[in-house]
This record gives sequence, structure tokens and C-alpha cells, in this order.
Amino acid sequence: MGNANGTPVDFTEEVVGRGAFGKVRVVERRDTKVHYALKYISKHECIKMDAVRNIFRERGMLEDLDHPFVCNLRFAFQDEEYMYMVMDLMQVFYCFLT
Repeated sequence: MGNANGTPVDFTEEVVGRGAFGKVRVVERRDTKVHYALKYISKHECIKMDAVRNIFRERGMLEDLDHPFVCNLRFAFQDEEYMYMVMDLMQVFYCFLT
């Protein structure tokens, strides 16, 4: 998983989720125009909070899953500051009937 020839992530999109170690943004794959959720995790915060094992466990579990009701992991990569996990985007739409 990963692409060493990829371009840097553009952080101009709005944050749609936050966690203890990172954030989630909606991204679009340029060649297919498919939207994904990009979860990026600060390596510094992970180490500081002694959570490296948990992050690797999460990635391992996500790699093994493939189910229509789960946000499946599609790509994973890293740079000097962050670990990135690109997952299926589950968008929720609300419909109110009056």
C-alpha cells in the first residue's frame, strides 16, 4: 500500500472529524474523481501519548476488513510528520418528513 511518487496532500479542505492524534478530511482521487476520507495522524502526538502500538493495530485490522458496512482502508502511506490512512467515505444524508 502506498505510492512513493504521489504528490503532497493538500490541506485546504475542511476538517470533518477529529481524534486524539489526528484529523479527517474529505479528499478526491484525481484520476477517478472518487471521494475518500483521509485520516492523518501526527507521529509526534502518537509517540508522546504512547499510542504507536494502537495505531499499528488499527491499521492492521483495517487492512484485513472488507465489508460494505465498514469504512474500508484503501491506501496507507506516511511522510516525516504524519501517517495517512485513506478510507471509504461514508456520507450521511438526513431526510426530514413533515
